[in-house]
Amino acid sequence: MSFTYLTDSDTKLLKQARDSGQAQLYEAIKQFFDGLKADRKSLFIGDIWRSLGFVVLAAGLIFAVIRNLLKPVLAAIALALFVFVDLILVDSKYLGKDNYKDELEVSGAFNPTNFDNAILADTAYFRVANLSGGDENYTSYHFNAVGGYHPAKLSLYQDILMNRLGQEESAVITQLQTNPDSLFVVQTPVLNMLNAKYFIYKQGPETKGMWPNVNALGPCWFVKEIKFVKNADEEMASIAAFSPAQTAVVNEVSKASVTSQPQSDSTAKSHW
Repeated sequence: MSFTYLTDSDTKLLKQARDSGQAQLYEAIKQFFDGLKADRKSLFIGDIWRSLGFVVLAAGLIFAVIRNLLKPVLAAIALALFVFVDLILVDSKYLGKDNYKDELEVSGAFNPTNFDNAILADTAYFRVANLSGGDENYTSYHFNAVGGYHPAKLSLYQDILMNRLGQEESAVITQLQTNPDSLFVVQTPVLNMLNAKYFIYKQGPETKGMWPNVNALGPCWFVKEIKFVKNADEEMASIAAFSPAQTAVVNEVSKASVTSQPQSDSTAKSHW
């Protein structure tokens, strides 16, 4: 967000409305963003004045201590009080009395649906991919979810989510909405590796459904070969179309750590 007080998304939406040729629509959207800009500017300026006031007060305390006009202990107490007041003022914006809700308002927010109960009846270890566009928090409340947010997410995993997972999920959604019985024909190596055993998808405007993924690989499995690639780009390209049940893709940087090759063993089994 710049000093126009509009985000890139805001600017893009305004441009789309302007280019649509619908004057009334553009004017309505423009009036909304004009009000939004005024609110954002007011909040921004207010925060600046509040911060400047605390800086001036703190500088005055330090000056008084240097000039021996105030004891350091009293100055420290005053600074601690300023910090406390500042925290209260800021925190109350995000966690005030209006943010609290009655228990009855949220008690039913995470009630499981029929298909949730069907998935929960499966006691194996697996993940669930929510393809319905719904709240990932709801999915993670009941299951180990494929998606979700974490501020410390591994960058490599984020690359996979951005470059591969979205494409696979789109293909699965299309197949589920047209011919779910033939879902097995859709190539979903990443979802299979992530052990996405169940898909939640939108059946209609207000209804959702569940479909099992018979190709989910489980939490661990044995491969028959290792494919070495030169860099991260080749890693990402390789997992676009391969069989994770048969092949492991490894960057050559880690080649020294691979001291042996997998051997085929028809009797080997993994349990979880």
